[in-house]
Amino acid sequence: MSKEMIEKILKEIRHTFTGLILFEQLLNAILAFLLVYFVLFMFGIPPLYGAIPAAAIYFILNFTRRVRGIDVDIIEKKYPQLNERLRTVRDSLDQNNFIVEKLRDEVDLKMSKVTVGSFFDMKQSFLKIGAVCLLCFMIIFTSIFNLRLINDMGEFITTAGEKAVAISSNINDFFEGNAEGNGGDGGGLNGAAIFGSKSKAELGKDEVLMQMQYANDEIDYSREKQIEDQQFEERFLNSRGFEGAVDATYKEEYSKTDRKVIKSYFMEIANNK
Repeated sequence: MSKEMIEKILKEIRHTFTGLILFEQLLNAILAFLLVYFVLFMFGIPPLYGAIPAAAIYFILNFTRRVRGIDVDIIEKKYPQLNERLRTVRDSLDQNNFIVEKLRDEVDLKMSKVTVGSFFDMKQSFLKIGAVCLLCFMIIFTSIFNLRLINDMGEFITTAGEKAVAISSNINDFFEGNAEGNGGDGGGLNGAAIFGSKSKAELGKDEVLMQMQYANDEIDYSREKQIEDQQFEERFLNSRGFEGAVDATYKEEYSKTDRKVIKSYFMEIANNK
């Protein structure tokens, strides 16, 4: 076998593996494009602006890396009978002797048994094609019925930011007692900060003042004040115009100590009213 024939075989090997890698990486890039497109669509992000660059970068990086790794040792790993022989023929292109010629003839004979299909993973390719079909169906289905997790990501982020600011402001007002309508008393955790501020609404021509009541409306803590000490006077009815007699059954004498206890009891009842 001549040197030109060996070079032709090596080029054919490289072109064949480049075609296989191109098909595999194109299929992977399509799968990546559809996957990114579907995810961005579901979250309300313009899908083309993210899916196309992602798929292109994935294809370029992987295709370049795989093509650079093409070598005859790929065939030698798949066909052990060519182990080291194919590399030896490649490395001895500039040599012409009896041993090299015999090795070239042997390699040429064994290369006729190498098939391209042995390097093509049919099962994995069909799985990827099935995934591509499934993603296409899901994209079309969700697009027709406008099924999304978030309709507009920009609006969602803006709304979420506004709500976060509002919640933060309410928390600060709650703990600092500076909520609107709390009367400026700086009372901290008061009823106005918890239940809202006072407001009024015009119903017809009459002005009606409305206020959220406390949980227990029987007690108004805003009117709480210190109880003043009161002095009680003993007053007895005079005998003018009144006459009576004490029934002997209820006539009972109390000692001085008992009278003080009874008097203290009734005074305590009067103070607690």
